[in-house]
Amino acid sequence: MRSGWRRRAGRAGGVRRRLANREVAAVVNGPTHGGQPAARRVTVDREVAAGVNPRVAGWVAAVWVALCLVTPAPAAPPPLRCPLPGQLGLSATMGEFRDGHLHTGIDLRTGGRNGLPVVAAAAGRVARVRVNRGGYGNALYLEHAGGWVTVYGHLERFTVGAVVTAVARAQRLHGRYPGEVFLDQPVRVAAGEHIADSGESGAGLPHLHFELRDPDGEPVNPLPLLAALADARPPAIHRVRWLPADASGRVDGDFAPRTTAVAADATVPVRLAGRIAVQVEADDRFTSDNRCGLYEIALAVEGRELYRLRFDRMRFSRVPLSGLLYDLPRSALAPLHFLYKLYREPGNDLLAATGDGLLDTRDLAGGRHLLTVRARDVAGLESVATLPIVVDNRAAGVVGVVAAAPAARWRPTLTQVDCAVALRLPGAGAPPPLHLTIDDGPSEPIPLEPVAGGWLGVMALTPGGRVARVEGAPSGPLVTPLRWVVAERPAHHRLGPLAVDFPQGAPFAPLGLGMARVHLLAEAGLPFAAGPIALAPSGRVLAEDATATFTLPGVTDGRPFGIYRWSKAARRWSYIGGHWEEQGHTLAASLRALATVAVLEDRWVPRVIASRPAAGATLERRVAHPYVAVQERGEGVDEAGCRVVLDTTPLTFEYDPDRGWLRFDWPSKVAPGHHVLTVVVADQAGNRAPPTPIAFTLAP
Repeated sequence: MRSGWRRRAGRAGGVRRRLANREVAAVVNGPTHGGQPAARRVTVDREVAAGVNPRVAGWVAAVWVALCLVTPAPAAPPPLRCPLPGQLGLSATMGEFRDGHLHTGIDLRTGGRNGLPVVAAAAGRVARVRVNRGGYGNALYLEHAGGWVTVYGHLERFTVGAVVTAVARAQRLHGRYPGEVFLDQPVRVAAGEHIADSGESGAGLPHLHFELRDPDGEPVNPLPLLAALADARPPAIHRVRWLPADASGRVDGDFAPRTTAVAADATVPVRLAGRIAVQVEADDRFTSDNRCGLYEIALAVEGRELYRLRFDRMRFSRVPLSGLLYDLPRSALAPLHFLYKLYREPGNDLLAATGDGLLDTRDLAGGRHLLTVRARDVAGLESVATLPIVVDNRAAGVVGVVAAAPAARWRPTLTQVDCAVALRLPGAGAPPPLHLTIDDGPSEPIPLEPVAGGWLGVMALTPGGRVARVEGAPSGPLVTPLRWVVAERPAHHRLGPLAVDFPQGAPFAPLGLGMARVHLLAEAGLPFAAGPIALAPSGRVLAEDATATFTLPGVTDGRPFGIYRWSKAARRWSYIGGHWEEQGHTLAASLRALATVAVLEDRWVPRVIASRPAAGATLERRVAHPYVAVQERGEGVDEAGCRVVLDTTPLTFEYDPDRGWLRFDWPSKVAPGHHVLTVVVADQAGNRAPPTPIAFTLAP
């Protein structure tokens, strides 16, 4: 269920009834929708269908078939007008990357202002609103014919009289943020009627969040229906990232990703072999200064489409899985980078994606080919990147010759790379013959290929082995543990202070887990206490959360310590949590995707950097919307530990994390003369700044 909406039986207006745990199904053609026959699924109990009374089984089936045939097709969405007149442009589109989820609607710009009139996108009735501190803040839900709903979020205030009355009553009973508020009697509004004012309630800076939901309560992209939002700029395609998809893949002769810029006159091809995955960085400006996500992007080779991603609709159950469509470590909002995966990862059953996407060069003739990436917006404007490639599958499988070089020349490394092991031998000369053994199994020769600076050997693995061993290296045997995570059972893996626990059902597909210590710079005021440790494949999304647990011997107070995740795109650490267990001296946090993680000690003391009124100001009257701006880097501001006092009177306040402001309310009366605002700020790690006095004068 979503937001209290009752889900209709079946899908797309069809009927589905389960008569027992075991069932048989029939699919019949029902009334058409959009010119296509709508399939109807009928389920009948197996025992009735096969057992004692065939006449009953036939009668039941006939009844359900008849019901399906007379079930009306789903109602079309209502015609929509722009809910924010003035066409200030878009700041976000449906399906855009967010840290931990996909964006379920569109965001309309307000020019950084609050209080712009918001109008009903279509005629309907208001039956409920929400008043929350976070999320959509003040949100209005407008019901339309056929079960469609439009949602208006982050409002400053409601303007429909019955809504205002209902919210005021709920706030008297339940406080400032009563949550969901139902009207005693739904109130009808006309298309274009003023229903609210835009604002920045909930999460984010000033904008209007707008959604369209179908009769099943699932998000549908409203942008194609808003013809008034003009667009004159096509999307932009910036870069392409080429990745080996499995042990067979090679990019320019190596088993490593490579990124190339997109240029109109690109003539130098990328040399590919085996199975290849393609990622593309792209965005769309929609005639505004904001860079937004794409509506549609497709990948083709020699005119044959491999993959298409189109954001027409989504499912709320899949909204948290943004990492199935975007490369998580390399996508960010600040600075903005949207790196799209143009292939279908395990678990990607999103309605937005079609096709497999993986480029198997073994299906192509050797030589030069053209790969095409097309990015299109809702106005039909299109950008095309034509990428020359050269298919060369001859390099894979070259077995190393017998003449061994001196041992001092070879510094081999052996690592698990998902469902493969990669052996690298830096150095010049001919490599020795090498063999791979998994556990106590048979020994197999390792095919070696020349790469820049040495030799490479890659071999695919079958999930289940515990240890990989390479024999024949001049420096002695190479051994690396194999860490597997499969859906059928829980898994526990450790490297140094970090243990990662995966519940049953965690991976969408068998996963070869890489764990490696890496070198990254710490930030000022946030030194490393443990790690960093990279979990690979980086960005791999899980069906169920894993738990990362660091052991911190000798630590008695866990408050200053937190688990942070490294963002390659933003080039910074982000706090993800930290549940402290004093008895075991452990700190734990949940992971929905694999990442580079570390424990950082938060020594950053928050500080006051600005205020309204400003220090030393002389005011003719009390300023509207007073605040104190706070700078904090680490676990975040602890609102309960902060204080705002006017002279000797404590003031009520709220912390706005998006702006970094403590917003406070003036007392009912402030006498003319000299005043001092005293501010104390604290963070979740227990750091507390000394009181900051802000003196000002209120003129008589």
